[in-house]
Amino acid sequence: MPGPEPAIHAPANSDPRDVLAKAAAVVQHCLSHHSCGDNTRASPVLPTRALYIGEGLDNVRLVEGAGRQAPYVCLSHCWGSVQPLKTTLSNAHHHFKSIPWAAIPRLFQDALLVTERLGVGYVWIDSLCIIQDDVADRVRESKTMSDVYENAHVTISATSAQDSRSPL
Repeated sequence: MPGPEPAIHAPANSDPRDVLAKAAAVVQHCLSHHSCGDNTRASPVLPTRALYIGEGLDNVRLVEGAGRQAPYVCLSHCWGSVQPLKTTLSNAHHHFKSIPWAAIPRLFQDALLVTERLGVGYVWIDSLCIIQDDVADRVRESKTMSDVYENAHVTISATSAQDSRSPL
């Protein structure tokens, strides 16, 4: 069985359209040449919560996975010294309705754009999909994180971003 596809490393001055085109080509290659693209294989179960972008980026919102099956993208990122946008007990009800694009930090916006470009309707970002001030939720969700990353359609690894304000 072939190994995983190589990571796409893009210099900081890369044209984002070129990087997205290369990413889409690598994902398409994987889907057509590896067992992950086997149409008989069911889509993974969504994580407990995910961001839904299936109706467009002007209507990003948090949704409950509730056993639904669909491909999703993960964002792996460094929180850095600046706390990213987070879901908390006090704002979760707002996030389930809508998260205004202007409130979403640049790194998360870029990840949402990549997800949309790849034709995927869901993205998982830890600070938004785990209720950060609910200890029970954080403990429960931390136990499933390896499965969340393992079952992702693609994981975007923002290795050069210092925090959520940085571009992808």
